[in-house]
Amino acid sequence: MKKRKNGIMIVVGLVVLLSLTAGEAAAKKYKLTVSAGHPPVFLWVILCRDFFIPEVDKRLAALGKGDTIEWNQAYGGTIAKLGGELEAIEAGVSDMGFVSTIFQAPKMPLHNVTYMTPFATDNIFNVVDTITELQSKIPELGKEWTKHKQVYLAGAGLDNYGILTSFPVNTVDDVNAQKIAAPGPTAPSRR
Repeated sequence: MKKRKNGIMIVVGLVVLLSLTAGEAAAKKYKLTVSAGHPPVFLWVILCRDFFIPEVDKRLAALGKGDTIEWNQAYGGTIAKLGGELEAIEAGVSDMGFVSTIFQAPKMPLHNVTYMTPFATDNIFNVVDTITELQSKIPELGKEWTKHKQVYLAGAGLDNYGILTSFPVNTVDDVNAQKIAAPGPTAPSRR
């Protein structure tokens, strides 16, 4: 419930910002490009496409000024490859997007705290809520975004990673001496 409330507040903030910039002038059409390296089979991209964008459009329409957004939705690496979203937004190629901080560990080390802590939880909602709270209380987290000309809107997380192999895995020993690919901070051996 807290995550939904945070998401709604973000949408409201965006609509208010757009309405303030429109003033009393004639209706305006804003062109925004939203990107993600992941294709729209991933939950966070689906939520952007099927919830966030329609919710912004609905709230913008409810203001009654006639303003609209023409969305250019560029998912699956069409504008930014996986791990390149931060740079695409920073360069102005994309206006907003899903930045996977796991691929940005050197540039955003504080946002990878969940991979470095010696403890964990299997409750993904606690993880996302905790990071959201830390984001609001620790200015250095925000600075990791602003130094790349970006503003943090909301976070997302995964409950865990699966492993796909071309060989059977029944015990930890079955992966000994095998090359297993993983993104950024999840890659070091945890044996």
